[in-house]
Amino acid sequence: MHSQAAQDGVDIISLSITPNRRPPGIATFFNPIDMALLAAVKAGIFVVQAAGNTGPSPKSIFSFSPWIFTVGAATHDRVYSNSIVLGNNVTIPGVGLAPGTDKSYTLVSALHALDETVAANEMYVGECQDASVLNQDLVQGKLLICSYSIRFVLGLSTIKQALLTAKNLSAAGVVFYMDPFVIGFQLNPVPMKLPGIIIPSSDDSKILLQYYNSSLERDGATKKIVKFGAAACIFGGLKANYSYSGPKIMYYSARGPDPEDNFLDDADILKPNIVAPGNSIWAAWSSLGTDSIEFEGIVLQTQIIIGMRMKVLSLCLA
Repeated sequence: MHSQAAQDGVDIISLSITPNRRPPGIATFFNPIDMALLAAVKAGIFVVQAAGNTGPSPKSIFSFSPWIFTVGAATHDRVYSNSIVLGNNVTIPGVGLAPGTDKSYTLVSALHALDETVAANEMYVGECQDASVLNQDLVQGKLLICSYSIRFVLGLSTIKQALLTAKNLSAAGVVFYMDPFVIGFQLNPVPMKLPGIIIPSSDDSKILLQYYNSSLERDGATKKIVKFGAAACIFGGLKANYSYSGPKIMYYSARGPDPEDNFLDDADILKPNIVAPGNSIWAAWSSLGTDSIEFEGIVLQTQIIIGMRMKVLSLCLA
């Protein structure tokens, strides 16, 4: 591998992979991968490797060798949070790089705004992905409540499409509640052009839905909804809040001390060599790319380090 790379004129080898366990023997770095990378370093190739996503325990590092430049993941202390204030004066925190509303608006669930030809028990209609199944007369000028399900995590449904649905129906904004089956998923701030909020907590989502359902007025005989009584105001999340606690290592990032062997004796080698942004990384973005699968964890910050290294090389060779 290293000889071919050297022949091809490679300057940098980037590895976003690590061993899945500590190699047996007297030293962790006496393993086939690290030995091959040592040869690459001797050939003048710079080797950068991800620390791994096995944190937060001590000695969880899986990039062992002193000749490898190991990169861990860090985060900053900027938080973009917004909130929704319900008509009963309950405030629920949320996520969303979105403007707020100018006043309080009536809430309407997508499940209660379906066209008469659509059954409420049809799958996924609550995700607001199709404006044609919703009644514009019921949605116009209101805050549309949509379900944030596992399909959003998998990329089968998107925030962008839900916002398009709301825009086509002239909704005042969008409120996403978290489906209880979405467990352990961390939401980063999502850019929205309309007033909107994503409630990341399933418990807070229950509070929203309980208030909404208790405010519905139904016909005594037919049980059909005759009035949507719930209202809310969204406070936007376009302004950053700072905790002054950053930068800090992300919980998932592997860390030292570097283990010398399977007995976890210290190798007296500093690892990781450096940390770089690995969570909530901010830069300019295109409005066409806000639904791309997010880069998370170690992969992106190794690319940042590579870019820095290439810049230094270009300056040195200039």
